[in-house]
Amino acid sequence: MYPDGPNIYAAWIAPNDTDPSGLGITSIDTSIEECIRNPTYALQKECLELLADTLSKGGQTKGKLLVEAVTCALIHSHYSAMNCKECRRLDPCKPKDRAEAVIQAACWTAKAAERQLYLTKRCDYILLGSIKEGSAQKEKGHRIRQLLDSLKAGFCANKTLPPVKNKRGNN
Repeated sequence: MYPDGPNIYAAWIAPNDTDPSGLGITSIDTSIEECIRNPTYALQKECLELLADTLSKGGQTKGKLLVEAVTCALIHSHYSAMNCKECRRLDPCKPKDRAEAVIQAACWTAKAAERQLYLTKRCDYILLGSIKEGSAQKEKGHRIRQLLDSLKAGFCANKTLPPVKNKRGNN
């Protein structure tokens, strides 16, 4: 994919699929790069799925596996880049803190959903980094982190409502 580095997909692609520039860039590499250049995750995903369908229709099972690996990497990089914050210090009595809790609850919910997608696609059994470290162990760690993200979402959601006052007017 990059002229100044190794083409990590070279083992997956037939030599006759090499770009005539001699840089070791394949047409599949170029297509994947084009997909990842899309401005939103949804467009990137749609493009990669279309590429996977196109490759599989042509009988290129290796190409489809490659696209699945890139899709998994894309999901992983997307949820890893999410900057969700803890809600421990937020005070539900303060409207500004409640507003922040809504934002963080949404962030943690999205992160948990992305991790679930990663697990559903069995990405730990597709990505080479996970395979090298032990797919089952990596999957277990991702399941734990997905559960923790869900719990953090719930904790933040609880901070979105003001405390209920008792009959005396106290919290």
